[in-house]
Amino acid sequence: MPELGRQVPLISPAATINEDVSPSAGRWSVVNYWHFYCGPCLDELPVLEEFAAAHPEIEVVGVSYLFDPAEMPVDEQLGHFRRAVAAKGVNFPTLLAGRHEDLADFDFQTIPTTLLVSPQNTVEAELRGAQGLRWFLARAANRVRESTPQLPSAPTPSTHHPSCLQTPSG
Repeated sequence: MPELGRQVPLISPAATINEDVSPSAGRWSVVNYWHFYCGPCLDELPVLEEFAAAHPEIEVVGVSYLFDPAEMPVDEQLGHFRRAVAAKGVNFPTLLAGRHEDLADFDFQTIPTTLLVSPQNTVEAELRGAQGLRWFLARAANRVRESTPQLPSAPTPSTHHPSCLQTPSG
């Protein structure tokens, strides 16, 4: 798993969906690692889209990869991604690496995986798996508000949280 406080690696996408954007240095970002063949990943997309619309101060970016073209032609894979994004009403950008190996520096072991990335491009929190995304996003929004005083405050999220969330303070 990405070590907390570690720099998020740069991606040179082989393709993009919605926009040609990568996590921006200087902005808080939520980065979600997903794939079109992953049912729980697809279920999270509307939640992430809702969060992106409600929190324009936090950039939401999807990250995934393409299979080897020998397994499935790239055009067919892009079609699957585009249909999944359209079916779920997603507008945030998704970056597609050329191969799963191209994302090795992320050290993802589970999909979906969601990261909170600081303006300094470091991993501040991580959620592995499909449970607890709304809680994670509420905590992420509060953390951004706490670190950016000019943003309005929000209610504190529930104290119940998944054990897979890791933050530097525990």
